[in-house]
Amino acid sequence: MTRPHPERIPAYLQDILDSAGLLQAYLQPCTRETFASEGAPTLQLTLVRDSVVRRLEIIGQALHNIHAADPAYAQHAGLDVQGWYGLRSKISHGYENIDYGLLWGVVQQDVPPLAHQVRRCLQAWHPPSL
Repeated sequence: MTRPHPERIPAYLQDILDSAGLLQAYLQPCTRETFASEGAPTLQLTLVRDSVVRRLEIIGQALHNIHAADPAYAQHAGLDVQGWYGLRSKISHGYENIDYGLLWGVVQQDVPPLAHQVRRCLQAWHPPSL
């Protein structure tokens, strides 16, 4: 397995920002009740759910890649690598038991502060000294 390079950190940060923006767009036409409904989902709802899950996986993986590339940077930036990567693992490996109400809350409450934090990281980015 190849270890990610520190110079890729800005790209990983941008992946997080891109995913955060798409998550907001995906959920725009939905209500929490519709997104988390227990009944048989329509094709449109299935596509929205799949898209949300994929973008949350990308966020978790990108944070994990940042940590793998430079653990000191991830810690210094205050990035919650463990929490987001844990969510990524739960929805990837426990796909049959996804709580869509919980994911709605994550997108609405947790993604915007993360996006704000990542924007600050990108603005302050300077390559590590080699």
